[in-house]
Amino acid sequence: MILTIAADVTIRKLPLGLPFFVTKWSGTCLWGAMIWCAVTLLDHIRSTSIGSFLPGYYFATVDLAVYALAIATMAILNNRHRQIIK
Repeated sequence: MILTIAADVTIRKLPLGLPFFVTKWSGTCLWGAMIWCAVTLLDHIRSTSIGSFLPGYYFATVDLAVYALAIATMAILNNRHRQIIK
C-alpha cells in the first residue's frame, strides 16, 4: 500500500513528462489496485484460524445494527467521560 501511495505521489508531483490523462487518472487506478490488494490480504487473513475469529467468515445484515449500536454506545460513553473531566 505504501508503494502504491508513493507511486501516485511520484506520478502526480514529479515532472516525468507523462501525458495528462496518465497523471489525471493514475490516482484512481492506483487506488483501485490498493483496495484490491487490501481485500486480497483480508481474505488471506480470514483463511487463518486467528483471522477468522476477528472478522468472521461471512457478513450478515444484522452486523450493521451491531456496529451502529457499538458506535452509539461509545459516543455516549465518550460524552459522559468528557462531562466528568470538566
